[in-house]
Amino acid sequence: MWLARCFMHVLPADEAGPKAKAFALKAVELDDTSLVARGVLLAVRQWYELDFSATESECKRALELDPNGWGTVSGCSLGLLILGRSDEAMRLAERAMAIDPLNTEVRVIYAANLLFARRYDEMLTQARAILREQPDNLAALSAVVDAAHMKQQYAEAIAAMAVLHESMGRPDIAAVLKKGYAESGYASALRQATEVELAKHGGEPGVTMDAAGSYTMAGDRARALDWLERAYAERDPGMAHIGRSPIYDPLRAEPRFQALLRQMNLPQ
Repeated sequence: MWLARCFMHVLPADEAGPKAKAFALKAVELDDTSLVARGVLLAVRQWYELDFSATESECKRALELDPNGWGTVSGCSLGLLILGRSDEAMRLAERAMAIDPLNTEVRVIYAANLLFARRYDEMLTQARAILREQPDNLAALSAVVDAAHMKQQYAEAIAAMAVLHESMGRPDIAAVLKKGYAESGYASALRQATEVELAKHGGEPGVTMDAAGSYTMAGDRARALDWLERAYAERDPGMAHIGRSPIYDPLRAEPRFQALLRQMNLPQ
């Protein structure tokens, strides 16, 4: 699926997004009652166009048609989470876990709900369990980074971030993270690694959003906002989460951040 390639940063959004949209529109044209077709179109709106206006109504219809499908229930959980409907999203995430508790995708989405609910200990438990089975699972590694950062467990955050980069074929970034943390601490390590990532991998998908997140975690608000604005211009799918993710709490009072939320019609 083209959109999955965009979301996993295999392809840039401006390449994968239009192709995903073309396929989605064709699928809906052939059968606008198809749950799969409408789900793909909703995903295009959310993750590529960053347009969340139809999320609630489409999720309601999808759940009517497929109330016990783990994919539908988990997907709608993410959609409502983005809109700030955290309690409803969590109920759906828990329902998906009850439907298919061994499904890695379900567990990752449940972990995302735990992050947004600020339940970091539970999130770490869930992510670590996935990593015991799949040590290079990128989503689970990202979950450990986020939860450990929020708990100020910086050594674990750096270690998970290093494994994440190694799994993505970027051992140079992993080395800078570990060396920088040992020599000058957490924030400095993040800054050093981001500078190297931008210099050596700046043209690769997802690097813009990486820079925004790393500068936010390092406390460099102005740089973080610069890269968030670039990520929005590139339609990086990671932008969908900035409205509710606690990682971006330090930026919430910034007028530039509030302007981004308004542009995406996300809750302030």
